[in-house]
Amino acid sequence: MLPAPDADPLRDIRNTRRLHGVVVDGRWIDRPERERTAGRRA
Repeated sequence: MLPAPDADPLRDIRNTRRLHGVVVDGRWIDRPERERTAGRRA
């Protein structure tokens, strides 16, 4: 998994929790899709 943060995590470590999207197995997954997927698993 390769995360793409919304803001610079070097300026504020809390920015690691604000992800714009991630790349998993070469596939881009944006925030809305991550939220839908997380809702199905919960």
